[in-house]
Amino acid sequence: MIETVGRDRPGKLSLVIGGGCCEGTAPYLFENYFPGDGAVLVCRNDPVDIWVSLPGQESVPEHASWVVDLARGVVNDSMSLESDWDCRFVLRTSEAAGEETV
Repeated sequence: MIETVGRDRPGKLSLVIGGGCCEGTAPYLFENYFPGDGAVLVCRNDPVDIWVSLPGQESVPEHASWVVDLARGVVNDSMSLESDWDCRFVLRTSEAAGEETV
């Protein structure tokens, strides 16, 4: 999906995992993202950089693994770029006790 969006958008893509009141922990895909105070770059990559916007992620256990997944067929009004294709990125944590979608 990131490659599909990238063909339509000439700017740099960033996947932002936030903790705010609007986006919750759902990953948002933005073009030409300008990080604010508390945003931490966790992966610099082509075609997408990954940012975690703090505060809000301090409650994720240190030993947890994060998995960014894609839910298809989701009609939504998200500001995230993949919503144009009726899908949505979701964040999953995988811990010793099991998996949780957040």
